[in-house]
Amino acid sequence: MNEKLRRIITAFICAALAAAMFTGCTAPVNTAEPEVTPDIIATAEPTAAPAETAPARTMPAETQSAETDNAAAALPIGDDPLNMIFASGAGAWGTELTLNTDGTFTGEYHDSEMIENSEKYPKGTVYYCKFSGRFANITKIDDHSYAMTLEELTKDESMGAEWIEDEVRFVLSDAHGMENGTDFVFYMPDTPLDGLNSEFMSWWPDYYKLSGEAGEIPTTLGRFGLMNGTEHFGFFTYEG
Repeated sequence: MNEKLRRIITAFICAALAAAMFTGCTAPVNTAEPEVTPDIIATAEPTAAPAETAPARTMPAETQSAETDNAAAALPIGDDPLNMIFASGAGAWGTELTLNTDGTFTGEYHDSEMIENSEKYPKGTVYYCKFSGRFANITKIDDHSYAMTLEELTKDESMGAEWIEDEVRFVLSDAHGMENGTDFVFYMPDTPLDGLNSEFMSWWPDYYKLSGEAGEIPTTLGRFGLMNGTEHFGFFTYEG
């Protein structure tokens, strides 16, 4: 073996021995789980997801505008209250109503029956009711009419159910014309007659003019009107 080959083999052996020694001196990796004392473990509270906030519901602008335009704080009758009456034009009965611009009202109903008498009340009997109340939710329907809701109706029962006064017997009755009604319609004098409820029109003081015998046939109501939407009773001002 020549000198050059001997050096190569010697160098190889030395390198191998050095690698073995290096490996033996390296500390082994500890793969065991570290011990943890249970009483010092900190448990983190789970973080709740942020609550979702529902988007605010906003009425469409055009709907808001329409309701604002139609809403009315008061009836367009001027500063003075309206005196209205519900009566057939025949007989001795009627309901008088005083209606204010804000929808509040007072009224009286009376029906005289002179044949219902006795020695205690020789002048007969009057069925009577004094009442007050308020219409609310006044809303414009069109240029001629307004919708209203009867929100309050109170009868004055201070005199009792029956009493005698000036030889007349008075018997507490209902507010005739208002009973059973919840929804009412208020009409302006320029309301066209065409399309109005026929039962309501039968209470109209100028109904007789529709025959034409009294002259020109009217085409508008000519006076303020108030219709009980359930019974179709009609209250009207004395004049237009």
